[in-house]
Amino acid sequence: MNMNIWDIDISVVEKIDSEAAAMLHSATMAAARILARRAELDKQGLAAQPLYVLAGENHWQPAQRIHHILLLEALRQSGERMSVAYEYPHNFSDEDELRGFLRDVQGVGDDEMDAMLERYRSNPFDKGLGDMYVNTISTSLQSPYAMQTLSHYMFKQHLEGGGAFLGFNSDAARTPADNLSLKDDFTKACVKECLGEAKAGVSITSVKGMWARNVYMAHKLYSYADAQDARIAVQLCGQTHVNGDGQHNKSPQSLRGIFNIWALPVFSVFQNGDAAEMQGIDDADYYNGENIPSYEAYYDPDLKKSEQDYSGFGTDLPDMQTQRKEKKFVKEKLSHMGLLHFMIP
Repeated sequence: MNMNIWDIDISVVEKIDSEAAAMLHSATMAAARILARRAELDKQGLAAQPLYVLAGENHWQPAQRIHHILLLEALRQSGERMSVAYEYPHNFSDEDELRGFLRDVQGVGDDEMDAMLERYRSNPFDKGLGDMYVNTISTSLQSPYAMQTLSHYMFKQHLEGGGAFLGFNSDAARTPADNLSLKDDFTKACVKECLGEAKAGVSITSVKGMWARNVYMAHKLYSYADAQDARIAVQLCGQTHVNGDGQHNKSPQSLRGIFNIWALPVFSVFQNGDAAEMQGIDDADYYNGENIPSYEAYYDPDLKKSEQDYSGFGTDLPDMQTQRKEKKFVKEKLSHMGLLHFMIP
């Protein structure tokens, strides 16, 4: 039987595992703040206006990916209609994976394949379902097991949610060299909007590249929330995207800055955030989860531990260098919360 996350006694979890308790406390507190902000909009007569939620993460830290699951589940169990975007490219990078999903999971025959591919490129619900499936079989080097656990959670909720949970990927298109791709018309338009010209060779991690990606993600989150009539629209992303870093990536060019320019209600969630990342945000408009475990996981799941390449790491090696170790961590935390059903089947 699946447990209601709001019914878990965190004081009991604390006696078993203080780290798990900190994760659960942070996620439910953040959800409570978001729901309170949602209620304020309703009182203002803005029931149809989505509340945009920017939930940051450190990609390397498994606990922060699991925090997303806890946050989303708390919001989902409140009964709110949700659009949830992840910071992966919106365009399918490998349509062979999508073809495999349509053929093997959805039972689409060859004579229907082209029509279904077009539907899965354009219809928000179908596009999102394809995104979520591809995410479950994609390989990340940064906390890969926790990322796949999050992907499986989002795929399941999208598939079984009856339209109340719409997951999708929202990031801009990129080249194999990790530059923004001008072959995609909307990515090209975002580059031009930010830089004044459709300039080639813009790195996805450069200040200009981050700005263009933020514009792209904001537009996608807005359009999918509008298509779904979502009341809460969540963007899961690296923490720098939320409000900048107080240094090179400026707040006006962040996701929060863009939604502020559009005069739309936005709430930000940080995990172990520092003062620079939260600079300029009113206390009522953000929550910062503290004491979340900061262990890092980085490895290629297809390689043995002896085959992993950490030549550029020096002595600062990741805490988890194998899937076995990361899986053990994730399983332990979810088990101690009473939420073991979130593990990958």
